[in-house]
Amino acid sequence: MIKLLISFFFLFNFTLYSKEIKKEKYDIYINNNHTLLENTDFEIYPKINTFENKNSIFIDLNNSDVYDKNNISSIFNKFNSKNKAYNKALGNQHTFLGLYFTGEYQHFLDKYENIGNEFYLDSSNKYGAGIRWDFFDKGYFKSKKEKEKKIVETRLENLQLRTQFIQHELNNRIFNSKLYLNEIDLIFNKQMLAIYKDIYKKRKNLMSTGFIDVEDVQNISMKIEFYQNYIDHYIRQERLSMDKDLFYFINNIEKVVLINKKEFIKMMKLDNIALKTQDVFKARADFFPEYIDNVRAYVYAKHEFLDYYGNQESIGFNIEIPIDMTPERDQLIRLQKERYNLNQEAIEVRLYQKVTYLYQHFSYINTRIKGMKSELNFLGKQRSNINKKLQMKLISQTESLIRKMDINRLDSTRLRHEIIKAKIENYLNFLNICNLINFKDIQTIIRIEGN
Repeated sequence: MIKLLISFFFLFNFTLYSKEIKKEKYDIYINNNHTLLENTDFEIYPKINTFENKNSIFIDLNNSDVYDKNNISSIFNKFNSKNKAYNKALGNQHTFLGLYFTGEYQHFLDKYENIGNEFYLDSSNKYGAGIRWDFFDKGYFKSKKEKEKKIVETRLENLQLRTQFIQHELNNRIFNSKLYLNEIDLIFNKQMLAIYKDIYKKRKNLMSTGFIDVEDVQNISMKIEFYQNYIDHYIRQERLSMDKDLFYFINNIEKVVLINKKEFIKMMKLDNIALKTQDVFKARADFFPEYIDNVRAYVYAKHEFLDYYGNQESIGFNIEIPIDMTPERDQLIRLQKERYNLNQEAIEVRLYQKVTYLYQHFSYINTRIKGMKSELNFLGKQRSNINKKLQMKLISQTESLIRKMDINRLDSTRLRHEIIKAKIENYLNFLNICNLINFKDIQTIIRIEGN
């Protein structure tokens, strides 16, 4: 019995001694990992390296001296410059007046010519020169109509070409946004990897003291491998950094306020290609063949010289009037224009719906961003509270606080990443809004709260 009591006494003291050793190691661990109290990795935005790459949405597409054939914005700028010169040249086209210089020469072979009262088998020559003024066929009115028709057709082609270039510009900016996200995702995965490596180091030290299970450490190791794989993936991908203006705009996009929707729609209609295309279609309908197109009329004056007869001068008028009529042409054109008017009305309805959706979605995402920023602010306050408790060195709560701090760091990093992705998403909404005004006067449709 006495031996049993002695053994129990030594065992109890050894257990207390072991706990003291673990407590001492734990205190050393806490002191060695005091960097948890720092707040350097909790900024709202990542420090993305920004540079001037001429991909900013605020670059003036109409005023750039540098041409880069590998840059869509630069090509678009060049197109706009050429387009202005082209439209000016198109407007300077003149109508052909229908005036012709005429010339004539005929040589008669083996023909009897009546000279006086006798016939001679001989040859004769005929020379002529003059001027002719055609009014309709091949003349002034036909030329005028063909010129106007060509201008209308060219404007239609130009509108279609502009549509393509504007769509290229939109797709180019969307593509660049994907490359921005690659850069942001790389930064995010590097941040998560650094946090998990720090956690792994702490967990492994705690495992040696017997405070945590080996599975906890293995789970952290798996997370490290997970984020390292994504880092390896994004390093191999093409990435792009934002220029300073765009970086500022996206980082503050939740503060962006769009102009009144009615004002925006009014601005949009001034240069809407779909609406302008219907106007061109209506103008083109007027060139449907009409009765006067088959009329031929001209006046002329000419001088002729004929062998044996001498000189001869003449003036005259020639006209050819078709017999058949086209009585249904006016009705056909009227019905055609009515169809284009109806299509314009449908386009305006769809534009209003699209603007309404984009405005609402833009506002919704900004509201969501503000909500996530409030949540991130809460996590920052929670971190501060944890820091204060850790500084109090409440040993019984230390392990729980450290775990809570680690979760806080991970949650904050993930949330910050979600905020940035939401900002990029709303930037894409904004690009679609800018597309409605053909990427013109972008600065005039927004203002930044607080500026």
